[in-house]
Amino acid sequence: MRCPVCGNGLIHKNTKRGRLDQCEQCLGMWLDKASFNRYAVWLACEKELSKIADVSFKPRSAIGSSKIKEAIRTCPKCNIGLAKNNYAYDSNIIIDKCKQCDGIWVDAFEINEIAEHIKRDPRVEQIGEGLITNEALEGVERLEEFVKQAILVLGTFT
Repeated sequence: MRCPVCGNGLIHKNTKRGRLDQCEQCLGMWLDKASFNRYAVWLACEKELSKIADVSFKPRSAIGSSKIKEAIRTCPKCNIGLAKNNYAYDSNIIIDKCKQCDGIWVDAFEINEIAEHIKRDPRVEQIGEGLITNEALEGVERLEEFVKQAILVLGTFT
């Protein structure tokens, strides 16, 4: 298989997280869908990444596939054009995916950006925990009281 960026041969590697093929020159990687997911999650959990502190709280607009100006790359496995995709719809990390084999090409820096994107931000977790413990429980209690009242009212009609 050839690198879709620079045309060099890809070096096959079997890892605990699955199979990947990497270009020694540009360091891009070709992964099947399952390996891509395992590898990105492993990076997010195991590697020390410099989580961009304010990315979760910044408004951003997603780049649509039709607005991506990068050249179309060729699938190293199927030799067809790879589709440009905005990872997770709004990350603005553009990956190349084959519609035929579901393989994914990521440039050298993109896999780390993806891991950063999925890495949990402790501030977001703290907000979520606060919502669950306070507002959500209060909502459940109000709903429970409403259901009890509805049952009482409906019971008087039977």
